[in-house]
Amino acid sequence: MQGDSFIHVSNVDQFVEVDEPIITLDSRTFGDVERNIGITIADLIKNGSTLQLGIGAIPDAVLSSLDGKKDIGIHTEMVTEGIVRAVENGIITGNEKRLHRGKIVCTFIMGSKDLYDYVDDNPFFEIHPVDYVNNPFIIAQNPNMVAINSAV
Repeated sequence: MQGDSFIHVSNVDQFVEVDEPIITLDSRTFGDVERNIGITIADLIKNGSTLQLGIGAIPDAVLSSLDGKKDIGIHTEMVTEGIVRAVENGIITGNEKRLHRGKIVCTFIMGSKDLYDYVDDNPFFEIHPVDYVNNPFIIAQNPNMVAINSAV
């Protein structure tokens, strides 16, 4: 993984070995209501926009509705499954970002083992501390920033 997420061994007091599978998050499906909301939101997103995405059906529905969009960037706290399809389809490139051009910037990744394998050692992804990723002065450096979150 690239970015600014490494901790030097001198900053660690103790290590604890754990032999358990990594925690995964099953991908969620969404219905017609979420799909229609996703299509409506995706229609508002301009080519070259940079997205911040929350968790849940609405952000996933938006990601699945971005077909035809170009040079979308990602600067978000969390990366989930939906991003992979958009990257593989050439929708997410980050080419229009001013900061971390050509990179997906995030704080953490949560999803399936396939997602973890996809981002592992993938130079397209950079993990940075949350106080950097969520800093309004950092966020404002990317044009057409669009935040997509849902409320319960």
